[in-house]
Amino acid sequence: MASSNNEIEYEFLPLIRVYKNGHVERLIGTDSIPAGTDSQTGVSSKDVTNIIPETEVYVRIYLPNLRNKNKKIPLLVYVHGGGFVSKFNQWPLNFSPVTT
Repeated sequence: MASSNNEIEYEFLPLIRVYKNGHVERLIGTDSIPAGTDSQTGVSSKDVTNIIPETEVYVRIYLPNLRNKNKKIPLLVYVHGGGFVSKFNQWPLNFSPVTT
């Protein structure tokens, strides 16, 4: 008999598999780009993870490579309105628009 930790509650193939113990396994879209400096554009990013300590809520902040440190730059705030099923905020295609 299979352990209850390994019993599948349901699958939404090819995206996710949900186990009876609440664990969710992403089957695709798990590539990520760590925070740091983009070598092509000089845009740097930093993850702030302690916004709400008891949750996994965090933000990624991007800062362009500024030649003029006194120049004001626009602030762009993007709030994702739902869950990330097969991709997430560190997914490469989410990273590209803010570094160009």
